[in-house]
Amino acid sequence: VDVRLDGTSLRGSPLRVDVIPEQLCLAACQLQGPGVHRCVAGIRSTFVIEAHDSRGNRLLTGGAPISLSVRSKSDEHYLGEIVDYGNGTYEASYTVRVAGYYELAIGILSEELVVKGMCEAGRGVVAGCELVGDAGLDLEVGSSGRYSIIRHDAYGNRVPTRQGQLKFKVTADGPGPVKCSM
Repeated sequence: VDVRLDGTSLRGSPLRVDVIPEQLCLAACQLQGPGVHRCVAGIRSTFVIEAHDSRGNRLLTGGAPISLSVRSKSDEHYLGEIVDYGNGTYEASYTVRVAGYYELAIGILSEELVVKGMCEAGRGVVAGCELVGDAGLDLEVGSSGRYSIIRHDAYGNRVPTRQGQLKFKVTADGPGPVKCSM
C-alpha cells in the first residue's frame, strides 16, 4: 500500500499487506467441470471445487474436510470421493446408477451446498434388452405377430432408441417359409 500526502510518500510507505483468506465458504466456491450437473449411469463423473472464502478470496491451501454424497430420484444414496490437491482445489468424483434427476450434496462441517443434476442411461446392453409382443412367442401357422425390443443399460435404466445401435438378428423356424421385416 502506498500512502501519500500532497503527492509525497509518507515514511514507511509503501508497505506490504498480506491478506489471509477466511474459512472456506461453500456458497462462494467455484464448481467446474461436466460432472457438476450431468453424468451417465455407471460411469464415474468428476468436477473440481475451487475453494473461496465468504468474501470471494481464493484459498491457496487444502485440508478442508469436504464430503460429497449423492441422492438419486429413487432415493438411493451414494458416497462420492474428494481428492485434496493441497492448493485450495479439490477433485470430486461420484457414480450414479439410476437414470434421471439426482442431487449432489457437498458438505463441510455444518454447511451444505446442494446441486441438482441429470443422469442419462448408459449404453444399451444385450443382456438388458427385453422382447415384448402382442402374440407371445408362439405363433400359429399363417398368423403374424408384432414384437418390439425395449433396451436397457447394465443397471436396468431404459435406453432411448436414439442412443446407438445394437446388432439385431432374427431367426425363425417352422413349417414352411417365414417372412421377417424390420
